[in-house]
Amino acid sequence: MSDEQREEALNMIKYIMYKKKRGIKVAQCKYCSKKGFFLKVSNAGLCNNCHGPVVMSLESIVRVLNDSINLINTSKNFNTKIGRVDLAIEKCDDLINEFWSRGITVFEPNPHDAKAKLLKEKEEMIEQEIYVLVEKHIEKAKRAKTVKTKMSNADKALDELLKFNQEFSYENKDLENSIHAFVHKAQFDDYIENAEKNEFK
Repeated sequence: MSDEQREEALNMIKYIMYKKKRGIKVAQCKYCSKKGFFLKVSNAGLCNNCHGPVVMSLESIVRVLNDSINLINTSKNFNTKIGRVDLAIEKCDDLINEFWSRGITVFEPNPHDAKAKLLKEKEEMIEQEIYVLVEKHIEKAKRAKTVKTKMSNADKALDELLKFNQEFSYENKDLENSIHAFVHKAQFDDYIENAEKNEFK
């Protein structure tokens, strides 16, 4: 080692000792965890190698998330809305696991809050849709002329509940019981009607 190199090394050691004495923390990249007294990090806490790729990845994820939320708010198709909700939740998880967990929190929305809101909206969408579907079948059942047709439409309403339970783990005992109550009343009314007809024969 030359005298010049030795002096440079000594100066570096003195600089490091000075920073330690002053309580100056070692810079560390939040993404790759690389650290050092001479490491430069951005305002987001990222080193030069990570800053560009991380920012691009964040912008891409947030763009998909915002596009999905826009479609959720504007689409009238249930399957489209549910698909976009699931995608948006997936992107929130990406933000949480890939960036937020590392302390990279310089973006909006807060993915934890966004995910919670999306999960709640998904529950509301599912419940709203099942009520619409069940009501459609029950209305047909009410207008039906025969008990057989009434039962057929009521069964379709129960099938919708079963389908939603299988796809979304959705349960609604009150709605299910109301369908069964309709079935029992229809059967009872049919029994009474037939009994009255037979009485006057």
